[in-house]
Amino acid sequence: MVDWLQTFVEFVAVVAGVLLAFGIDRLYEGHLNKVRVIEFLELIKKELDDNCKTLRYLAGALKKGEFDSPFFAVRFTNWRTFLDRLPSVEEKLRIDMTTIYYELEMHNRTVTLYRELIYAYYERAENEKLDLLTKQIIAHRNQLFLQIGEDDKIGLLKSIPPVISKIDGEIKRLSDC
Repeated sequence: MVDWLQTFVEFVAVVAGVLLAFGIDRLYEGHLNKVRVIEFLELIKKELDDNCKTLRYLAGALKKGEFDSPFFAVRFTNWRTFLDRLPSVEEKLRIDMTTIYYELEMHNRTVTLYRELIYAYYERAENEKLDLLTKQIIAHRNQLFLQIGEDDKIGLLKSIPPVISKIDGEIKRLSDC
């Protein structure tokens, strides 16, 4: 004979166990996601800080007229590698970070073009009149100054530190949860 009470108790225990396992799994996934986002934000913060140092170095080299062979590229490694974690970041910060990296990409394009103009100038310097090329080099140099900014008042050197501060705030908020 079937003991319906025992069968019912076993059924309730199995269902409760499955629901408990799903709840624990959901909590664990939420925790892992938070850890991944914090890691992503810390890597982006470090990358943006390094990019500020690169920009300051480039600005100094341009002022001294030393920019002829090195390639002063800003870095995108962490941004491109961990971009799949971006949707988990708070929307306003996500927009700010995307804007900064877009501006950094435009900066890299200007640096590349400036470098190519410099190399073209040196290749032709011995046998051609270089007025137009010289004007283009000066125009791109001035564009780099505008993009970078001076004394942290305009440009990327002004835009990046507030984003780094927002990243710090988001890391703190996520760590405290």
